[in-house]
Amino acid sequence: MPVNHTHRVLTTVVCAALPLALLPLAPGTAPANAAAAKPSHRVTLAAETGALTQWPAYAAKTARFAVVPSSAANDSLVVTASTSDPQGKVLVDGRPVRSGRPTTVSGLAPGDEVSVIIDDARGHSAQSWIYLPSTFPTLSTKGALDEGKKHVFLTLSNFLTATPYETVVDQNAVPSWFEQDNGSDLKPVGLGRTRYSLARHDGGGGYRIDELDRRFHTIRSHQLDDVPASTDFHDSELLPDGRALLLGYDGDSRGGHSYFDAVIQIVGRDGAADFTWNSKDHVDPAEAYVDGGTGDYAHINSLQYLPKSGDILASFRNLSQVMLIAGPNDSNHAAGTVIWRLGGAQNDFTFLDDPDGGNCAQHMARILPNGHLMLFDNGSRADPTGPIGAQSGNMCPDPANPGGARIARPQTRVTEYRLNTSDPGHLRARLVWSFVPGNRYAAFAGSQQRLADGRTFVGWSQANPADGSPGQEPVASLVSPSGEKERWRLFGSGWFSYRAAIGPSPDAVRPKVTISSPPGGAVFKKGDKVRLRFRCTDTGGSGLDSCRGTVANGHRLPTSHAGHYTVTVTARDGAGNRKQHTLTYRVRK
Repeated sequence: MPVNHTHRVLTTVVCAALPLALLPLAPGTAPANAAAAKPSHRVTLAAETGALTQWPAYAAKTARFAVVPSSAANDSLVVTASTSDPQGKVLVDGRPVRSGRPTTVSGLAPGDEVSVIIDDARGHSAQSWIYLPSTFPTLSTKGALDEGKKHVFLTLSNFLTATPYETVVDQNAVPSWFEQDNGSDLKPVGLGRTRYSLARHDGGGGYRIDELDRRFHTIRSHQLDDVPASTDFHDSELLPDGRALLLGYDGDSRGGHSYFDAVIQIVGRDGAADFTWNSKDHVDPAEAYVDGGTGDYAHINSLQYLPKSGDILASFRNLSQVMLIAGPNDSNHAAGTVIWRLGGAQNDFTFLDDPDGGNCAQHMARILPNGHLMLFDNGSRADPTGPIGAQSGNMCPDPANPGGARIARPQTRVTEYRLNTSDPGHLRARLVWSFVPGNRYAAFAGSQQRLADGRTFVGWSQANPADGSPGQEPVASLVSPSGEKERWRLFGSGWFSYRAAIGPSPDAVRPKVTISSPPGGAVFKKGDKVRLRFRCTDTGGSGLDSCRGTVANGHRLPTSHAGHYTVTVTARDGAGNRKQHTLTYRVRK
């Protein structure tokens, strides 16, 4: 990626809106109050071919930005960085450039980052721009995530593109990692070497659940025993003992009908199932609210292993039901027994203080540390011409007639119930918390995650205004502990993520150092005038913070005396990762 100087006039730029007091000064002009004034910074970027989209808008205090070229043929960015401090130093990818002079960085590939470092009387500033593919969706945010070093995990897709993305983004929706792939359910795990998990196509007709290391490299994969092609992407859980909790859909024919039975397995390290459960042994397909009770009658979409009891919590969208299923280590129930059912035609609970009368077409169910049940409650309505067609239906309970015909409720909400299961004949589910954003409807998918501080992180999938009015609903948001307000929202310009998760994704990638001149091992005569030239780059999410050599970049190497010499260049990123490159040369007598 050579860096060249150019005097081209830039027409597509993204720049800082500077307060009047911080505008650059004319050369040789001193501020009225020089002691109090701080230098101002200005950085603009343009694509050498076509236009450029950047987010967020430039601000001197923002560390990282995303840029997307309009043309896949473009591989260059024109960077103009300046400081109003005449003594300030500006580096582009570690190379010194003249303040305010356009510099072209060429040979860029998607995922590369361009760094701008400015050291002046204002202090040390390090900013970077990740160069994304021309097909990457434009993202934006509103509000403050305020989650420290945590990141957001997304699998972005839509119904019109052939280039979906798996990605991890920061609070400004700037990616720190991405892949062009149609994965699903990307989430942090944190089990030794395994840091993340992701469902991906297995190359055939099914999926596999990949365990990823801190650099997102696959360590190993999991599939259902005996029916690997039935492994599904909707949910999975990696257990601390090395086993995996998996789900899938297994095709079967009974009574002249074809069914997709829901399968749950706990699979050991050796790939053999320690536990298997099949919906055909516990569910009458006539209980389904869509497909006329045939086909995908259950539609399993979430799993949770409960380590205290060894039981499994499972959600079934087309039944509008959550089940607690006895696991193999439950000492009180036979393995596979359905202990209770919440919602649906065989509901065991009485709902209290719930204006909607219970759950409907939910896509994630989780037992919280306090024992409460939390749901991403999609709601539903019959919409045969919509994106899920035959999977739509009026599936929600009628609060005025809970045992009567199901009704439409195109309103998505997140709910929390306190469960009373002490009396098996009188189970109660009392609504104690909810978030109900008016006129928002996610017909499918979605997720929720209760954080330690009481806030709730929500993935909204492809939510739209329920009344059909124009407007962009968020892909993900952070909800206040009270459930009254969204503190932060991420938008995807028509794209959606099956789920969204929040968690740590520390930068595990060391910077790179390239010394372009002189070549290593070179031999010089005394007094030869040789300059050291190098550059530093970084990927991984924290950005390049420094690039320094024992001889300054562009300065002459010592050649006045014969002997062997060593020069070291050190690059550091914002996470403290370091890379050194050592150059040796000899000056002959």
